[in-house]
Amino acid sequence: MLTPVRRAFPPGPIIWQLAFIHLRTDEVESGKPTLDAISPTSAWLAKITEPGVRRRAEFYYQQLDALRSLRREVRRELLEESKKHRA
Repeated sequence: MLTPVRRAFPPGPIIWQLAFIHLRTDEVESGKPTLDAISPTSAWLAKITEPGVRRRAEFYYQQLDALRSLRREVRRELLEESKKHRA
Protein backbone atom coordinates (compact mmCIF):
# COMPACT_ATOMS: atom_id res chain seq x y z
CA MET A 1 0.00 0.00 0.00
CA LEU A 2 1.33 3.42 -0.96
CA THR A 3 1.42 6.15 1.64
CA PRO A 4 0.93 9.79 0.67
CA VAL A 5 4.06 11.90 0.39
CA ARG A 6 4.18 14.73 2.90
CA ARG A 7 5.72 18.01 1.81
CA ALA A 8 8.53 19.43 3.91
CA PHE A 9 7.79 22.94 2.66
CA PRO A 10 4.65 24.96 1.91
CA PRO A 11 3.12 24.63 -1.56
CA GLY A 12 3.69 27.48 -3.99
CA PRO A 13 6.09 28.72 -6.62
CA ILE A 14 9.43 26.93 -6.58
CA ILE A 15 11.32 30.15 -5.91
CA TRP A 16 9.51 30.73 -2.63
CA GLN A 17 9.93 27.06 -1.74
CA LEU A 18 13.66 27.49 -2.21
CA ALA A 19 13.64 30.62 -0.06
CA PHE A 20 11.69 28.75 2.64
CA ILE A 21 14.16 25.85 2.57
CA HIS A 22 17.04 28.32 2.85
CA LEU A 23 15.37 30.03 5.81
CA ARG A 24 14.77 26.70 7.55
CA THR A 25 18.38 25.59 6.92
CA ASP A 26 19.80 28.73 8.53
CA GLU A 27 17.30 28.49 11.38
CA VAL A 28 18.27 24.89 12.13
CA GLU A 29 22.01 25.60 11.97
CA SER A 30 21.94 28.72 14.12
CA GLY A 31 19.06 27.76 16.38
CA LYS A 32 17.17 30.95 15.56
CA PRO A 33 15.64 32.49 12.43
CA THR A 34 17.56 35.30 10.76
CA LEU A 35 16.14 38.20 8.79
CA ASP A 36 18.68 37.91 6.00
CA ALA A 37 18.30 34.14 5.66
CA ILE A 38 16.32 34.44 2.42
CA SER A 39 19.05 36.29 0.51
CA PRO A 40 21.31 33.93 -1.42
CA THR A 41 24.90 33.61 -0.29
CA SER A 42 27.82 31.83 -1.85
CA ALA A 43 28.51 30.20 1.52
CA TRP A 44 25.06 28.61 1.55
CA LEU A 45 25.33 27.52 -2.08
CA ALA A 46 28.73 25.99 -1.30
CA LYS A 47 27.01 23.69 1.23
CA ILE A 48 25.14 21.96 -1.60
CA THR A 49 27.24 18.97 -2.60
CA GLU A 50 25.38 17.74 -5.70
CA PRO A 51 26.34 19.80 -8.78
CA GLY A 52 22.89 19.52 -10.40
CA VAL A 53 21.11 20.68 -7.26
CA ARG A 54 23.58 23.55 -6.83
CA ARG A 55 23.06 24.67 -10.44
CA ARG A 56 19.27 24.59 -10.02
CA ALA A 57 19.56 26.60 -6.80
CA GLU A 58 21.74 29.19 -8.57
CA PHE A 59 19.22 29.35 -11.41
CA TYR A 60 16.28 29.80 -9.01
CA TYR A 61 18.14 32.58 -7.19
CA GLN A 62 18.78 34.32 -10.52
CA GLN A 63 15.04 34.12 -11.20
CA LEU A 64 14.25 35.43 -7.73
CA ASP A 65 16.61 38.40 -8.17
CA ALA A 66 15.06 39.19 -11.56
CA LEU A 67 11.55 39.03 -10.13
CA ARG A 68 12.49 41.28 -7.21
CA SER A 69 13.90 43.97 -9.52
CA LEU A 70 10.89 43.67 -11.85
CA ARG A 71 8.52 44.01 -8.89
CA ARG A 72 10.31 47.19 -7.72
CA GLU A 73 10.12 48.66 -11.22
CA VAL A 74 6.42 47.85 -11.65
CA ARG A 75 5.60 49.18 -8.19
CA ARG A 76 7.40 52.46 -8.96
CA GLU A 77 5.52 52.81 -12.27
CA LEU A 78 2.17 52.09 -10.59
CA LEU A 79 2.83 54.73 -7.95
CA GLU A 80 3.73 57.28 -10.62
CA GLU A 81 0.56 56.45 -12.55
CA SER A 82 -1.59 56.66 -9.43
CA LYS A 83 -0.40 60.23 -8.81
CA LYS A 84 -1.87 61.26 -12.17
CA HIS A 85 -5.41 60.35 -11.09
CA ARG A 86 -7.50 61.75 -8.29
CA ALA A 87 -8.86 59.30 -5.76
